[in-house]
Amino acid sequence: MSFVQGPSEPALWSKTLGQLIHEQATVNGDRTAVAVPWQGLSLSYRELDRRTTHLAITLLRLGLIHGEHVGILAGNSLPHVEIFLAAARIGCPVVSLHHTYTPDELRRAAAKTSCKLIFIASNVGNKSFFAHQDMLCDCLMTGQLPELKTVVTIGQSRNDPSMQTYEALVSRHSIGKSGEVDGSFMLKAAEGMIRPDDILSLEFTSGTTGQPKAAMLTHINLLSNARLVGDAMNLTEEDIVCCPAPLFHGFAIGSGVLASLSHGCSVVLPSDHFDAPLMLQGVQDQKATLLLGVPTMFLAELEAMKPNKPISSLRAAIAGGAAVSPDLTHNLHARMGVHEVFVVLGMTETGVSFISSINHTDVAIVGVAGRVMPHTRAKVLDKRGRIAPRGQKGELYVSGHGLQKGYYKDEAKTSEAMNSDDAGVQWMGTGDEAIIDGQDLCRVVGRTKDVIIRGGENISPLEIEERLSRHPCVSEVSVFGMPDPRYGEAVACLGKIAPAAERPLDEEVREWVKQTLGKHKAPTYIFWLGDSGIAHEFPRTDSGKIQKHVMQEIGKALIAKKNDGMLDGLQLKI
Repeated sequence: MSFVQGPSEPALWSKTLGQLIHEQATVNGDRTAVAVPWQGLSLSYRELDRRTTHLAITLLRLGLIHGEHVGILAGNSLPHVEIFLAAARIGCPVVSLHHTYTPDELRRAAAKTSCKLIFIASNVGNKSFFAHQDMLCDCLMTGQLPELKTVVTIGQSRNDPSMQTYEALVSRHSIGKSGEVDGSFMLKAAEGMIRPDDILSLEFTSGTTGQPKAAMLTHINLLSNARLVGDAMNLTEEDIVCCPAPLFHGFAIGSGVLASLSHGCSVVLPSDHFDAPLMLQGVQDQKATLLLGVPTMFLAELEAMKPNKPISSLRAAIAGGAAVSPDLTHNLHARMGVHEVFVVLGMTETGVSFISSINHTDVAIVGVAGRVMPHTRAKVLDKRGRIAPRGQKGELYVSGHGLQKGYYKDEAKTSEAMNSDDAGVQWMGTGDEAIIDGQDLCRVVGRTKDVIIRGGENISPLEIEERLSRHPCVSEVSVFGMPDPRYGEAVACLGKIAPAAERPLDEEVREWVKQTLGKHKAPTYIFWLGDSGIAHEFPRTDSGKIQKHVMQEIGKALIAKKNDGMLDGLQLKI
């Protein structure tokens, strides 16, 4: 049956993040822990331990107590890492706030997660957060966020007396004042209260459908998963991991920062937001050995590379968030010099559940998620909720050490997503349509919510995307369903034309699909980025996943306008 269980070794860690940092400062004190070239900064493990000790004491002197939430909106920066670690050391869960938020979205996220203190940068890349800072100031004055007591700005600020600056805060509190309780005593008492199953982080789900939810993740969830992912990637103290993915996402903080810190190696944050040229410069200057990202990031990096200039230092790449095509695997090897590509499958709520390793001699099969991680169980259920036979499609469910405690203040959504079996084991449905084969390999064949039902037949967008991505004129594509009066749904695609390529005719695209797939899988509707009514980039979630429901709405509007003869001049912003 489609049930797999990972090894029970090595044993799960029963330590906190604060304990880990202190241990690494003792063992790897002089090694570089974090390098942030865009800020011109780097810290050794000893310096990281010392600075986060001072910051943890500062937070205690601000009045924070165990269990109160600290929000961060700071991009991929050194303060982001320091705040995350310092808050963890005093038992204050960290709320990862997305730098894509509007002021209203930030206010709702802060309210939803009961933030007591928020650190906010003045900008991330070219995006200014002065309006967000003004909104938070208004909330402090009017009580719109009754639980929020302090706002700390990073970088430039509005000079508002209700806000403090990060630099002044750390400088003022790093040395105790006369009459204050000894800081080291306060920190020791706070650290003594923390347990490994305490909440370490609140991370918002992608929200591809419905409202985002805040997953509650513990020290055990995050540290054990990060350590096991690092083991699978054969991380050593000599490795240098380049992490351009946003730290507000679990993939970056877990498989990037925490996996590196758990193995005593270095993590590089090449820019505060994803920037392909800066990433390439960071890899070259820092001599990175491993590169993390989602497939769209790798594609952008490959496009930004100069011809005939491979990267010599990289030994591996780790990709998550979407399927990795054979062409991408080949280009990572041929142009970036990557020997091995690690593909992970996971969720914010479960951590990494499966991992596969593809070297340059392998034939990458689309959707392969690999074998189940240690201390993790997985099963595929059919439509009746029974475990499916090997090789049969169904929804993938996961259980194990990475499973969240639940969604913060949302018991209804928690109960909807998580359930216990007859043995009392708790499981979570992933929403992935998957197959587990005779070799215990899991292959994702689509999303249960993304499946196109045409004339009663289920069609997986993933296999059509794989075929279209091989067309020489297509650099990236997404397939989704569109309403059809005859068949219920029709296949549609939105594509990005490859650099220096000409746009193919619609019929050429359909014939390309028909060469290897059934004619019913050829797209009826074909859209291209940059066409009238369509922006130049895919609509994506904060973590980089393509939002198919947004494309569906755009497609409906375009077809309606076309039928009315009003398409010319229409511009729908994604």
